[in-house]
Amino acid sequence: MAVIEVEGLHKEYRRLRGGRTLAVDALDLSVPEGGVFGFLGPNGAGKTTTIRCLLGLIRPTLGSAQLLGSDVPADLPNVIRRVGSMAETPALHPRFSGRRNLELLGRIHDIGKRTVNKGPNGTITYTYDDANRRATMASSRTARRVGPALTSLYPSA
Repeated sequence: MAVIEVEGLHKEYRRLRGGRTLAVDALDLSVPEGGVFGFLGPNGAGKTTTIRCLLGLIRPTLGSAQLLGSDVPADLPNVIRRVGSMAETPALHPRFSGRRNLELLGRIHDIGKRTVNKGPNGTITYTYDDANRRATMASSRTARRVGPALTSLYPSA
């Protein structure tokens, strides 16, 4: 089974002063279970737009997408709780450490403190100095490292 299946994904945005901007053009993509896939490309290539379509944050203009065997966006409520994602740098509370931000976000998603501190499979989720550093606006390094740690907390399908 493919965990991500995209066929003919197309996304256009309307401009305020007329015209359209094409963000994704007829994308076909299949990521098999157990596979690792990354989006690489220049600014404006459609990487974030594609991820947002997969997560149901925006609707594609044309095409279809499936995530973990469920149609997006029709069956999204059934699958979204099984997906950890980070389309951009996460917004974190600036007065809290990276670890505290993870604990609070984990609580919102019913992920226990022990899982946050140890990771989903008993492995340390974060082993960097930023765990106890405040996530201030100037410290985007903390946000970039805490984000992937948060996405790894979700149980795998």
